[in-house]
This record gives sequence, C-alpha cells and structure tokens, in this order.
Amino acid sequence: FLIGSENRETDPLPIFLRSGDVVIMGGKSRICFHGVPRIIKGTCADLGEYLKSQSSEGEQLLGKYLESSRINMNIRQVEDAQNTFDVAKKQAYPRPSAAKS
Repeated sequence: FLIGSENRETDPLPIFLRSGDVVIMGGKSRICFHGVPRIIKGTCADLGEYLKSQSSEGEQLLGKYLESSRINMNIRQVEDAQNTFDVAKKQAYPRPSAAKS
C-alpha cells in the first residue's frame, strides 16, 4: 500500500499489508493520493484454497480469482451541512446549527 500527500510531488510511504489487514483513513489522509501497486500472488492462500475445494462453481471461481487479486471495501460517511441522517429510523433531521431561529 502506498500513501502520499495531497499532491503528487511527495514521495509515497510504502506500507506492507497482509491478507486481512485493514487501512482506516480519516481526517486529512482521506484526500491523500494512495493505492495498491501490486498484489503478491499466494498471499491469500488459506481462503483461496478453501474456496477452490468447495463444490459450488462460484466458490471455486472466487478461490481462483483470489490467487492474484484483492477485495477492496470502501465505507464512507457522507454528511450534509443542513441535515443529519438517523440510520435506524431512515430519516433525515435538520442539524441544530442549520435550523432557522
């Protein structure tokens, strides 16, 4: 994994990630240039081998895919300057600072 800064002039910092590692980027790091330059074959061997041994064709294909690929998950919290969102109630409410007096 490589993480740089807000511009491309800064040399990125390399960080070795293993299968199952998590990177959490918050604050200013969210807008920094970052990426995964390559996948090291065989680093997800346990899950890949397990999936390839299953009877489902889909699981076998996923196991083969994981030999040289990665799964990337992004979770972002989007905030609205005027509203806040209550996930449990699936409803937006005005932020106290945005409410009119």
